[in-house]
Amino acid sequence: MQSYIITRGSPAISWGHNVDLSYNPKLFKDDDEVNYKLASNHLNEHLEYYGNTLVVNLIEKEKHYQAPIGQKWNTSVDKISNETKTNNSNILDNLWFDFHRECSKKKGGWKQL
Repeated sequence: MQSYIITRGSPAISWGHNVDLSYNPKLFKDDDEVNYKLASNHLNEHLEYYGNTLVVNLIEKEKHYQAPIGQKWNTSVDKISNETKTNNSNILDNLWFDFHRECSKKKGGWKQL
């Protein structure tokens, strides 16, 4: 028997921005080690509870002020994924799918899914 469970939420990294009225506020982020520890704690608990996991990152890759958040998250998840593969533990795979770019009207919209 096999089942699929979807959990969703924000990336488990440390970031923020100043509150202002700009469309693209300036982000500030913690260093890679802090973000790795946050993501590692979160994902290792998830792996213990659910087993093998596929993380799908839906943050836009380009032209958006949140792209650096996606990059930090992706870096941490890739590192944790490599560790799980070398430790022969539950598998953690990572996919960064830029939903807005891949499913834009220019590319056929929802038909791309």
